[in-house]
Amino acid sequence: MQQIYVLTSSLALLALTTSAVQALDAAGYLNRGITYYGNREYEQAIADYNEAIRIEPGLALAYLGRGSVYESRREYDQAMADYNKAIRIDPKYAIAYNYRGNVYVSKGEYDRAIADYSMAIRIDPEYTDAYDNRGYIYQNKHEYDRAIADYNEAIRINPELVSAYFNRGLIYYNMGNYDLAIADYGNAIRIEPNHKSAYNNRGLAYFGKGEYDRAISDYDEAIRIDPSYTSAYINRANLNDIIGDIDKALIDYKNVILLDLNHEIAYINRALIYQNKNNYDLAITDCNNAIRIKPKHANSYFIRGGIYYDKTEYDRAAVDYSEAIRIDPKYALAYFNRGLAYLNKNEPRRSLTDFAEAVRLKPELEKNDNFLKARADAQAALTRSQEQRRRP
Repeated sequence: MQQIYVLTSSLALLALTTSAVQALDAAGYLNRGITYYGNREYEQAIADYNEAIRIEPGLALAYLGRGSVYESRREYDQAMADYNKAIRIDPKYAIAYNYRGNVYVSKGEYDRAIADYSMAIRIDPEYTDAYDNRGYIYQNKHEYDRAIADYNEAIRINPELVSAYFNRGLIYYNMGNYDLAIADYGNAIRIEPNHKSAYNNRGLAYFGKGEYDRAISDYDEAIRIDPSYTSAYINRANLNDIIGDIDKALIDYKNVILLDLNHEIAYINRALIYQNKNNYDLAITDCNNAIRIKPKHANSYFIRGGIYYDKTEYDRAAVDYSEAIRIDPKYALAYFNRGLAYLNKNEPRRSLTDFAEAVRLKPELEKNDNFLKARADAQAALTRSQEQRRRP
């Protein structure tokens, strides 16, 4: 959604109802308030808007301006009150509806936001920002056709609107339409050559197409623009891991962790590389850090359980899989892997119980050869155990 930084309405359009001297005074305070707002001097801006409103109580733009300050300070109830007042003064004030829609978004009231953006569009059918903002909400509601239609309209009105290209590109990417996504990110970059996120996302689209060299080139450019851009490092590392350039991947994960000691994904992904290299202690250390950062993330316990399993520490593996299941009771693969740990601990009955739950949650496991073999092995082990107990 487009951030509003500076009010651009023309003071020449204001309908001031007091004397000419008072109108000039109100306009003076209003203009200075706008300047203060643009400089992020919010207290001074509010003071000037207050004075403008005192002189001219029917000055809708002053309420709009003061509401923008409150919104910037995340004082949403006060912002809402000011936007409401602006709309009462001027029911055809499209900008006020758009701004109030933004507050509704911040408060999580998306249907009300859509209603306000729609009203702004009805009043002003060429209001680019309202289409762009409404498209953003539809996008977050996964109503992609409506979102694309709004972004299309915003681009028709303003072919240089970066946010519309960028967000439409994200929809196309999520739909698997990589060529259309690449085209939209390309337009965003054409308009704003230092748009790091557009390079990063275009890199992901190239990755989706299997064009790895182009993907890495875009990640490189994103990092050149912002050397602290961790998402691009993560994506480049992931791609280097896939193509077998493990040393480069490790360097990127190290850079991410140097930039952000609490970057869980970097620790987890690096742990997986260490696991594949049989560097189990380093892998466990990285998992421990990931769990420290997000102790409620089941996947971190699942991965650490797999490392313990590879180390043949089946008791510890079972404990970690159990924790993953406690956090996410529908984690089918955690049941399967815990079943494998139990099987290696010679506890076939518990193993079969876990395999049954795994396949209940994930029926496609019935077609997985590894699962079928493990279940057969557990059943055979249980049968042997029962036969041994029956022997005199």
